[in-house]
Amino acid sequence: MGVLINADLDPHMEIMSILDCLIREMEEAGKQVLLSVARGGSDQIDMHLEGFLARGVDGVFFQNAQPSRLLERYRQAEVPVVAISHRDDGCPELPFVTHDAEAVFAQMYQRLTDLGHRVAVEFTRGGTPPMHEKFRSFGELRWRRCDLGSDRTVMLAHVRTELATPDPPTLFMADYPGAVQLLSVCEELRVPVPEKLSVVSTVDGLSAPMLRTPLSSLRADYELFGRAAARSMLAALEGEEIEDVLVPGGMEWIERSSTGPVPEPDGVSAR
Repeated sequence: MGVLINADLDPHMEIMSILDCLIREMEEAGKQVLLSVARGGSDQIDMHLEGFLARGVDGVFFQNAQPSRLLERYRQAEVPVVAISHRDDGCPELPFVTHDAEAVFAQMYQRLTDLGHRVAVEFTRGGTPPMHEKFRSFGELRWRRCDLGSDRTVMLAHVRTELATPDPPTLFMADYPGAVQLLSVCEELRVPVPEKLSVVSTVDGLSAPMLRTPLSSLRADYELFGRAAARSMLAALEGEEIEDVLVPGGMEWIERSSTGPVPEPDGVSAR
């Protein structure tokens, strides 16, 4: 089996938790797993997909799936490709496995709106699609996206710039490593969290509740996700026609100390 990760991979990202379960499930089914990480865009994606074909893989899990000229060769060779976590609109033919998270994001957005938040920024890395574009039920929240990667100096400069705009954000969101870095940046800039600025993580890290400012986050059951992806692939290997899978009941919103009400100009919090 091939697993192709299309991301600027951080070892603490949620994909590593998914892989732990997915690889275990495939090995229990008698499959050996080859793992590749594409960091350089479409050329690297094509190179890895071609390499998997040359090695005679039975199938490929494609995280953050993007269009590729190689996908037609996979179809002709009857080698299934299953998209996981995200699928670009340019390759709708790939079956897709992801969390059924629409309701959880709507709950989070509603809570943040109730706290008075109206302008938010989401930090992404490596071209990863922002969550606020994937799940759009965000009511009165207006989002801006910033793809910064993991450079702390760049993040610090951007946070300082954002807070100096005429319509500054009161909420920042990022994956877990990015959210932890945001807490550090806010401390250096002497911006108190959550009194002046709220921070949300799209992933619930193990240490999230133990930080000096515990992180509000979205917790996902990656065991459920990994098993669902493995079942889809095993069905495809048996020749079954597989469809998109929304994994139910696998996410929840956890509110901790990094989110709070937006302060009014006189310093009184809006509720």
